Amino acid sequence: MSENSLAGLEDLIQKGFDNCDREDYESAIACFDQVLKSYPHDYRAWHGRGDALYGSERYEEGDICYERARDEEKSSLDSKLASDPYDYELWREKGDFCYDYDQFDEAVASYDRAIAIQFDDSDSWVKRGRSLQELDRYDEAINSFNKALEFQPRDVDILKEKGDILHAQERFAEAVISYDQVLEIAPDNLSAWAEKGRCLTTLERYEEAISSFDKILLAQPNEWQIWEERGIAFEGLQILDAALECYDRALNLRKLDFQELDSQNLSSQENNIQENNLDDLPIDDTDFLRERARTLRLHKVAEYDHFLATNPSDWETWLKHGQELAILKENTKAIDSYDRVLQIKPDSHEVWYLRGCALFNSGQYQDAILSYDKAWEYNPDSVMACYYRGQALSKLGQHQEAIASFDMGLELANDNWEIWNSRGTVLYEIGEIEEAIANYQKVLKINPQAYQTFFKMSMALIHLGRFPEALLCHLRSNSRDIVNETEEQECLTSLQHSQAWFVWAEELVDNGSNYKEAIILLNRAIEMDSNMEEAWNLKAYTLLQLHEYKEAIICYNKTLEINPESEYAWFNRAFTLEKLHRYEEALSSYNKDLEIYPDNPQTLTNRGRVLCKLDWENEAILSFDQAIKIDPYYDPVFYEKACFHGRKGNIELAIQNLATAIEIAEPDNFGTSINYREWAEKDSSFDTIRNDPRFQNLINDMEGLMISGEELLNTVEFMED
Repeated sequence: MSENSLAGLEDLIQKGFDNCDREDYESAIACFDQVLKSYPHDYRAWHGRGDALYGSERYEEGDICYERARDEEKSSLDSKLASDPYDYELWREKGDFCYDYDQFDEAVASYDRAIAIQFDDSDSWVKRGRSLQELDRYDEAINSFNKALEFQPRDVDILKEKGDILHAQERFAEAVISYDQVLEIAPDNLSAWAEKGRCLTTLERYEEAISSFDKILLAQPNEWQIWEERGIAFEGLQILDAALECYDRALNLRKLDFQELDSQNLSSQENNIQENNLDDLPIDDTDFLRERARTLRLHKVAEYDHFLATNPSDWETWLKHGQELAILKENTKAIDSYDRVLQIKPDSHEVWYLRGCALFNSGQYQDAILSYDKAWEYNPDSVMACYYRGQALSKLGQHQEAIASFDMGLELANDNWEIWNSRGTVLYEIGEIEEAIANYQKVLKINPQAYQTFFKMSMALIHLGRFPEALLCHLRSNSRDIVNETEEQECLTSLQHSQAWFVWAEELVDNGSNYKEAIILLNRAIEMDSNMEEAWNLKAYTLLQLHEYKEAIICYNKTLEINPESEYAWFNRAFTLEKLHRYEEALSSYNKDLEIYPDNPQTLTNRGRVLCKLDWENEAILSFDQAIKIDPYYDPVFYEKACFHGRKGNIELAIQNLATAIEIAEPDNFGTSINYREWAEKDSSFDTIRNDPRFQNLINDMEGLMISGEELLNTVEFMED
């Protein structure tokens, strides 16, 4: 190959990758095809072509290209090694290739060849060790790392990796030695401090573990997991107050993390006014932490109970007792404790305030207002009493009174952005959009990082038709970084295209609450492109969420005019017709859906339910059984069969199908949404068998594992596109 040809090849390959970066996948494919026409064995071109096909969502074709790239790259390496079998860099390159494709035995063999030629190549020893680790040959892996350290004794990365393997093999004392060697060279290596602390905790060397965790928190005080692990160490020392303090700190930090990620959640500020409401984290990674904190807190409450049994006049202990119960969400008991304090110190504004918070969190808003009034009476400078009093009034729909309460708070603290924010929210709810925006602007002047407020202002601006401003606010609500002028201009330019309006609306629908604003945006998309199927479909789905069923049907009909093969439109149209009790039309729509997609157990289940409504019982059972044949683990169909048999008084079959639904759902949905026991307890389908001991035993076998406030029809039977 001449130099000019080689340069042209490289330029063309680079052009292909540049086109991929710009998401111009068709042009990228054309570049790579041009390369492969002349050089069909160039693995880089095959790999780039696979990238472009994946970008175009042509995954099967992309996979074929990736496989060809792998084969060509291996063939190229083997060919080079046949010509020069003593090039250790080539052997190492082949080892890297085999490692990347999970061919670990071959990787080890290749690194062995490289080491045989260049024995002091520490990089090959390290990579050999990693490959051996993947093969579960841990002792050999550690020996390989030790060899690497003979040639690079102060290489922090090798020492750390060796420590990690020892840690994973539960050789904790040896791991600590390795981490200490890391820290002797690099005392600011926080990862080594963390792993060392974990090993020390396991070795029950708790004081040393705490010292290790403190080193991290000195540099990064907001690492919630380190606070958790520090708490575990304190618990090991039986210093339970310190452990609980660490757990609370961890939970608060994790909650802040979540709120930052969920900056569009409009209700997060208003709904949880108890400062230490630590059980509201919808994230699985804190389950153990919450349970430990709860256990220690219950232990503290028990200690207070024991003390108060003989010291019933100790108001300070009653106060602590109430605060711990409030954190545990035992609000009624917390109120009782606060009442005991107030019997002794009736003028304590702090206790009246805390009592108000407990009442608020138990939904007793009117009584909460009376408590906040008392708190304000004894401390007219209590900003928070005014603030939360306003929140309670807002919950009761007393919006003007809420605004007046917020105004009292602002007279005391005009720079309190949370009050301005809540005041704006109330104004928005009563339709005072312009004034709400003025309040949100006040918030952002005080706290430019109030991302939730940017989002709220975006929603208000949508209602006023000020879309460019609304879109820029939406952009800022999603960005933790400063938005530059170029990004702003690109964002505004995108409004010339119907797709941009659709994507914006889709984000609001995904947010789960801003359906009316999404409808406004979808109307703009449809004005620009009246045949935009996805816009009509999403508008219909959004109207369905708003329970505007007749309007949703109109939109689904329009979707089907554009695309008669739309599965989502036929399915959700049928579901919406069910809501309107138009069962024959719903059945026709489900049947049409099944013509297109005959193996959908969800459609067959819903079709069976409609057939039950039409008293076509044999056909209903056939539809349910067909769904089960397709997916034997689709729990909703068993629940529907249980309902059918419950209505017929077939106790054995009702129990059998309900038990199956429960058995499938509960292990897979712990902590989420499906609780068939709760549904069955309220479902009139089971009225004829409700008093049967077998039904009661099944329902009461255990407390519901999951939360559900809706009937099955409202929860699982419509499709999200």
